[in-house]
Amino acid sequence: MRAIKEHDLTRRISKILTLEVVAGTLNDLTPEEIAIFDAAVARK
Repeated sequence: MRAIKEHDLTRRISKILTLEVVAGTLNDLTPEEIAIFDAAVARK
């Protein structure tokens, strides 16, 4: 294993947790809400 700086580790974990939250939220959306979400993501 290689050493990783605390700042980099914190940033990586934060991104993973954000992905988990978004994925969990998408499971609860209606098809119309998913279409709105997809359109918003496509604009970015």
